[in-house]
Amino acid sequence: MISRSIFLAAAIAAAATRPASAQAPATLRCASAPDDDVSAFLLARDGGGFHRAGIEVSLERSNSGAAVAAAVAGGSIDIGKSSIIALIAAHQRGLPFVIVAPAGVYDGDRPDVAMLVAKDGALRTARDVVGKVVAVPALGDLYTIANSAFVDAAGAAWKEIRYLEMPSASAPEAVATHRVDAVTLATPALFIALAAGKVRVLGHPFDAIAKHFLRAAWFTTKGVAEKNADVVLRFRRTIEAASAGVNAHPEASIAALAAFTGQDAQLIARMPRARAGTSLDVKLLQPTVDAAFRYGAIPATFDAQELLVT
Repeated sequence: MISRSIFLAAAIAAAATRPASAQAPATLRCASAPDDDVSAFLLARDGGGFHRAGIEVSLERSNSGAAVAAAVAGGSIDIGKSSIIALIAAHQRGLPFVIVAPAGVYDGDRPDVAMLVAKDGALRTARDVVGKVVAVPALGDLYTIANSAFVDAAGAAWKEIRYLEMPSASAPEAVATHRVDAVTLATPALFIALAAGKVRVLGHPFDAIAKHFLRAAWFTTKGVAEKNADVVLRFRRTIEAASAGVNAHPEASIAALAAFTGQDAQLIARMPRARAGTSLDVKLLQPTVDAAFRYGAIPATFDAQELLVT
C-alpha cells in the first residue's frame, strides 16, 4: 500500500520547490499485462524518469487486465494498466477506478490493428462479415465493439455477426483453416499472422470507433488518487514525457520490452509498434464510451470526464 507518510514528505518537498531528485521517494507498486503499451513505463523506469520525479516503482507482470483490476481494487497494487473498455465497464458497475495516465493510443494513420480473413477465402468487404463467425479474445471486449462498428459503418446488419471466444495466438490458424471466418488482431499477433502468409487484411475495424482514441491507460482507485494527488500527478507527467520518447525513438525500449513480455527482441524491432499516449484528453475517451453503449457492451453512455482523475 502507498505510504501516507511518504506522500506527505513528497508534498512538503514539492512545496519547498526542491528539485524532484531531492524529494523523499514515493513507492508505487504497478502492474501490467505483457504488451507493447507498457513501453513508456519501462523507458521511464530504466531511463531514470521516475527517479527524477521522486518516485520509486516496481512493475509486476500480470496475465490479464482483469487480474490487474482485481489487484488494484484489492489494494495489493497501487497503479495498474488496463484496456479502456475494461475501465468503462468497471465504471458502469460502480467500481471506483480513475484513469491517471495514458498508455496506448490507436492511430488510424498508422494502424497496428486489422481484421484478418483466410488468404483463399471469399470475404472481401465489411458487409461480407454479416452472419459469419468472428473470433474475439472475450465477448464484449474492444475487438467485439470495433468489429460491430466496422460492419455497421458499411451499412450492414452488425447484430448478425456470430462471435466466438478464442485466444489470439490460435485464432489466425483457425481463420486460415476456415474454422472461423475472421479475427481482428493487434501487433505482435497481427505481424506474426501476416508473416506466416495464410491470412490477409480485410480492413481496420478500430477506424470505425475513431481515427484516434485512447485504448489503454494507467489507473488507480479514486481514494488513492485523491489522497496522493501530487505523486499521481508526477506519475502522469513522467509517463507522458516517456511516451513522447517512445514515439520518437521506439528502438530505445526494445530490450526492456523483450525482457518484460518474453517476446523476441528481433521480432519487436521488425513489427509496427503501438503509439504511446502523450496526454489525457477526454476527446480520446468519449468515442469508445459511446461505441461501447451503441454496440451493447454497457447499458448506458456517460461523460468520459467521469473516468479521469480530477
